[in-house]
Amino acid sequence: MATSQQLIAQELANSWALAAQKYAGYFYGHPTRAGQYGTSDSGKVFVDYDKPWEEPLVFEDGCEFCEVMTDERVEERILGFQRAIDKEVIGQKYQHFNVWIASGDPRVPEPFHAWDSPANMRAFCELFEDDPTEKRPAGWLHRALNLTLLPPHLKRRLCIEWNHLLRDWLIANPVFEYDMERREIVTKPTLRDEDTLAADPEENQALLELRDEDRTFASAGAVDDGLNLEQQYAQEYADGLF
Repeated sequence: MATSQQLIAQELANSWALAAQKYAGYFYGHPTRAGQYGTSDSGKVFVDYDKPWEEPLVFEDGCEFCEVMTDERVEERILGFQRAIDKEVIGQKYQHFNVWIASGDPRVPEPFHAWDSPANMRAFCELFEDDPTEKRPAGWLHRALNLTLLPPHLKRRLCIEWNHLLRDWLIANPVFEYDMERREIVTKPTLRDEDTLAADPEENQALLELRDEDRTFASAGAVDDGLNLEQQYAQEYADGLF
């Protein structure tokens, strides 16, 4: 989805991330949770080894987003979310990332599209996140779990959950709607009712009073349609319409 960040509430973004987090258990075999963003646990993964992971059981329904969800669209959405994961992790290592891009390493997938390339970010994570260093003998502290490796049926279930979260958010926030063609959340066009002629309240009140005066005058000074044109003009002059 190409929606501007300004139109996505943080609560909606958080709900999408929490939905995706449930599927991390597929890789660990146990329920997992991530440390809350902005805390000392941010970036850490906690695994509940006392419980086996169970696949989330969700179903497509009459939701308009589920009805248009093709296999290709599922893949696009998972890739888009993966790009966000990779970018967040690499954000803490951008100096190293930029050095690698400029190093001439033949493993750089897209050397001429360095700074915003999803392929480059994914390759950087895959190549280096498990490399031991003196400070991090187990590899990076913050890692980018690769959700693109989920099996197709789990990718689809995750997208179903995202669909339902977006549907519920739009219901709770009716000022927004989803443009299916543009694949964006957009603000609804302002519906101008009969009593809204101007944005400024004082200007609006003045315009409403003028409108009401015109309507009253027009209804009181209606010309008799049975008269010929010259007689109608004469009546209009007499009634003060000119």
